[in-house]
Amino acid sequence: MLDFKDKDNQTYSAISATCLLLLLIMFGYLLLAPKPSYKRSAAKQARQEMSLKLSAQQAHERRDTAAKTISDRTWPGTAEKLTPIALARVNEYVAKAGVHLLAFRPQRSVVGKTLESIPYLVSVEGEYPKVMKFFRTLDRSDQKIAVNLIQVSSADNSSDKVTGSAGLVAYVKVLPPVSPKATPPTTPGSSMNPDTTMPATGSTTGKPDTNSEKNSGAKQNG
Repeated sequence: MLDFKDKDNQTYSAISATCLLLLLIMFGYLLLAPKPSYKRSAAKQARQEMSLKLSAQQAHERRDTAAKTISDRTWPGTAEKLTPIALARVNEYVAKAGVHLLAFRPQRSVVGKTLESIPYLVSVEGEYPKVMKFFRTLDRSDQKIAVNLIQVSSADNSSDKVTGSAGLVAYVKVLPPVSPKATPPTTPGSSMNPDTTMPATGSTTGKPDTNSEKNSGAKQNG
């Protein structure tokens, strides 16, 4: 019982009153504090899961788009097979533009981890509008051949013909290296081929040859 009039019990009464006040404050907080809503927590978790699924779907779509773009702009096969195909494409555009093909020379290729770039140098001759039409048609019509470094110069001062030169770049996929087949291990100190068998020196049943022992004994007695 709290008794503040008694001097001997004032300290005890003060401590008891303080503890009682703290208990009342904690009890009031438990009654008045808002309880956590499980529905709101579940809805928040569902929104986070939906956001993660959407991000993963967008990442897969970007990956597929990048893979399709690379596939559309790369040539199948190897670099050796690409040069005749690229020359045939260039001849097709030369005929459409009405120009004359002067040179088509492959340059040294650059091999990367996944792609190999094969540069070419092409030179054509004709009237200036036709030469520019050739390069525009080549650049716009063929996604697998990139055109860069176009240079145009006068072919002859007495005519309206010009010479146009440009660098072309094509790409092929680098095939992964083929791993060599594993050879069966051999025991140390043995040089025998595993496919060969040792010749039989006696009976195949593992018993000693008694006839050979008798013959050897007879020879010694004789």
